[in-house]
Amino acid sequence: MNLKLFFSLILSCSLLSVSLYEDATIVQPVSADPSEKIFQMSVAKGDVAELSARQLEIRLGLEDGDLAGITITSLPKSGSLILDGARLSEFSRLTREELDRLCFVPGESAVRSGFSFLPDCADRSAATLYVCVTDDLSSPPQAEDICLSTWSDVGIQACPFPDSQMQPAFVHITRSPQKGVAQTDGQSISYLPFCKAVGEDCFSYVLVDAFGNLSDEATGTVTIQENKNHFSFSDMAGHAEEAAAITLHQSGILCGEKIGDAWYFHPDSVMTRGQFLICLLAAKGVSPADQAVIQTGLANDRDLPLWIKPYLQTAIRQKIITETVFFPGDPVSVLEAEELLRRSFDPSWKKAAFSSLLTALGSSSFQALSPDQADTFLTRADCAVLLSKMTNNFPS
Repeated sequence: MNLKLFFSLILSCSLLSVSLYEDATIVQPVSADPSEKIFQMSVAKGDVAELSARQLEIRLGLEDGDLAGITITSLPKSGSLILDGARLSEFSRLTREELDRLCFVPGESAVRSGFSFLPDCADRSAATLYVCVTDDLSSPPQAEDICLSTWSDVGIQACPFPDSQMQPAFVHITRSPQKGVAQTDGQSISYLPFCKAVGEDCFSYVLVDAFGNLSDEATGTVTIQENKNHFSFSDMAGHAEEAAAITLHQSGILCGEKIGDAWYFHPDSVMTRGQFLICLLAAKGVSPADQAVIQTGLANDRDLPLWIKPYLQTAIRQKIITETVFFPGDPVSVLEAEELLRRSFDPSWKKAAFSSLLTALGSSSFQALSPDQADTFLTRADCAVLLSKMTNNFPS
């Protein structure tokens, strides 16, 4: 979602709007001029709002360096604009360097106060920044650098919320990539490389909380690996899991089905426990026992097909399977897959894998895996998202 649109929606839906937090009511006016840009930020009572050129650029939707300065057109009714210890007057002109030293000091009884300005940039539309004062203000959101990996001409999606981000927030792209297009729906980031683009790319983003406060900028680094044989699945075009599915095929982990000249991944088909275990061992780079296995030691060994026993024996030795029984033909749930991953890989890898899966399931990290999601059966698309992070063939 565009940041300007995000703030306009907050401020323009009604003459009085209320913050998402029940204990922090923020009253906000609406401009009579539809062309005027209106933004807000919040500070705790007794604090000073520190401004900067880059912060204003982000709120205005500008690239880094586009804002040369501003001209103050109206002063706050309750509070002062302070530069180097001196109070500013109306129609003061500030350079970019001076904006980095600008502070807003709310009045003692202020609940909300703002100032208007004309930005010195290509779009000189008037803008107003309101500073809201609240007794109970959460810490600003924390954005973390993220790494994305995909194949040439294949898009990818990620959820950038860190585990520490427990409050609702929105994603805003602040710097555009050079080799593709980065977009956000407010809760996730999608990246699509330009045609035949390969190599490294990057973009920047911030998180915006319900009070209008911004995180520091974080960097998204994208590795675009060349798809030399131009491989694709006919039933995965446009899917968020497409890059992961191609990775599993290229790595020989889960190849899909070839019908005629086309390949099909069957992304919605449910994985069985046996299928997921075999894929897990392949992603881990562990080969099954070379010799035929007659006895696995499991309580239901007599009911197990011979083809699964070498994989089971290997998984038992690797302490991936610790139960006394195993039913390879049963569907595997997301919760069961998470437990098998925990036993198989380094915790940081499992975290990255499930962060991607949460995005695919429509969740973000401040929303824990719900009981309904935990009991959901794992599809082939889900499996691709989980295991693509673990393969050496996929830059990660």
